[in-house]
Amino acid sequence: MKPLVGIATALREDQRAVVQGITPCCNSGVDEGRITDVKLQKRIVAGRAASHSSATESS
Repeated sequence: MKPLVGIATALREDQRAVVQGITPCCNSGVDEGRITDVKLQKRIVAGRAASHSSATESS
Protein backbone atom coordinates (compact mmCIF):
# COMPACT_ATOMS: atom_id res chain seq x y z
CA MET A 1 0.00 0.00 0.00
CA LYS A 2 2.91 2.40 0.59
CA PRO A 3 3.68 2.79 -3.13
CA LEU A 4 0.04 3.65 -3.82
CA VAL A 5 0.01 6.18 -0.98
CA GLY A 6 3.10 7.81 -2.48
CA ILE A 7 1.54 8.02 -5.92
CA ALA A 8 -1.72 9.39 -4.51
CA THR A 9 0.17 11.99 -2.49
CA ALA A 10 2.17 13.09 -5.54
CA LEU A 11 -0.99 13.34 -7.64
CA ARG A 12 -2.70 15.35 -4.93
CA GLU A 13 0.26 17.75 -4.70
CA ASP A 14 0.26 18.23 -8.50
CA GLN A 15 -3.51 18.06 -8.89
CA ARG A 16 -3.73 21.23 -10.92
CA ALA A 17 -1.10 20.01 -13.40
CA VAL A 18 -2.72 16.57 -13.60
CA VAL A 19 -6.13 18.06 -14.38
CA GLN A 20 -4.65 20.36 -17.03
CA GLY A 21 -2.77 17.44 -18.55
CA ILE A 22 -5.81 15.25 -19.01
CA THR A 23 -8.52 17.79 -19.89
CA PRO A 24 -7.29 19.71 -22.96
CA CYS A 25 -7.54 18.16 -26.40
CA CYS A 26 -3.83 18.68 -26.94
CA ASN A 27 -0.77 19.68 -24.94
CA SER A 28 2.48 21.40 -25.66
CA GLY A 29 5.39 19.03 -26.02
CA VAL A 30 7.77 21.92 -25.37
CA ASP A 31 6.21 22.57 -21.98
CA GLU A 32 6.16 18.87 -21.13
CA GLY A 33 9.83 18.56 -22.02
CA ARG A 34 10.75 21.56 -19.89
CA ILE A 35 8.86 20.14 -16.91
CA THR A 36 10.75 16.86 -17.34
CA ASP A 37 14.06 18.78 -17.43
CA VAL A 38 13.20 20.68 -14.25
CA LYS A 39 12.24 17.47 -12.44
CA LEU A 40 15.49 15.82 -13.51
CA GLN A 41 17.48 18.81 -12.27
CA LYS A 42 15.69 18.62 -8.92
CA ARG A 43 16.53 14.90 -8.65
CA ILE A 44 20.17 15.57 -9.49
CA VAL A 45 20.41 18.29 -6.85
CA ALA A 46 18.71 16.02 -4.30
CA GLY A 47 21.09 13.18 -5.21
CA ARG A 48 18.33 10.83 -6.36
CA ALA A 49 19.19 10.65 -10.04
CA ALA A 50 20.98 7.50 -11.13
CA SER A 51 24.03 8.15 -13.25
CA HIS A 52 24.34 6.25 -16.50
CA SER A 53 27.57 4.55 -15.44
CA SER A 54 26.15 3.19 -12.18
CA ALA A 55 22.99 2.04 -13.94
CA THR A 56 24.98 0.03 -16.48
CA GLU A 57 27.35 -1.40 -13.86
CA SER A 58 24.50 -2.89 -11.83
CA SER A 59 22.99 -4.63 -14.90
